[in-house]
Amino acid sequence: MIPPRHITSTAEVITLTIPVGERIGSTEGDAVKTIHLWRAPMLCPQPVRAAASLLLAAGLSISQVPDALALTPSEALKNTRDKVVRLLNNPELKQPERQTERRQQLVDIVSERFSYEEMSRRVLGTQWTKLNETERTQFVQVFQHMLAKSYATKIEGYGSEPLQYLGERLVKDCAEVRTRIFSAKNEVLVDFRLVERTGNWFVYDVIVDGVSLITSYRGQMARILQRSSYENLLDLLRENAALPMHARAD
Repeated sequence: MIPPRHITSTAEVITLTIPVGERIGSTEGDAVKTIHLWRAPMLCPQPVRAAASLLLAAGLSISQVPDALALTPSEALKNTRDKVVRLLNNPELKQPERQTERRQQLVDIVSERFSYEEMSRRVLGTQWTKLNETERTQFVQVFQHMLAKSYATKIEGYGSEPLQYLGERLVKDCAEVRTRIFSAKNEVLVDFRLVERTGNWFVYDVIVDGVSLITSYRGQMARILQRSSYENLLDLLRENAALPMHARAD
């Protein structure tokens, strides 16, 4: 994500001043752009697949779906955080020669809690409706790789910092969990938006100090799609994810 150079906020509007660049995630260039974002209410995403398909993908039958969710949204996040902290505090995995292994395990843990398909649908907007199933699967995989490369280092740096759960709110099958992370230098407000699927909660957006991850990526991708093609956007994502540029779905 292109990091904001300056952020101001009121009760209804967030103003961001960010560097403008072609490459997603780039901080290069001196040009800047000011964006005004209206604070939006939490919107519950519509299911992107039929319930039966979701159940089959999860290896469940209709009779196996619980009547009530096993965990609340906050409990689900705490469960994932506990796994992350245990991993980061594992002395054996702190050895330099096991850094790659530890990072992959970290990505696997976080991926269990994130809905990359829902995130992909939201960042692409109307472009998502133009893709077939193969193209959608391809985009989700590339977008997941790019996000993993971005967040793995940040989690390694902040994953063990004290975290306070401030509360949660539910709207049908969606939830928002508010937290505060205490680092050595400052405090950061981080909100997680989750959607319930097959009896579990999955993150589809992360809001850091009022700035939405999905909104930021959607704006960057929309600008690229306006100036170029979807294929060029996919190649830019591959470049940021360090994936082969020629990789294509069969």
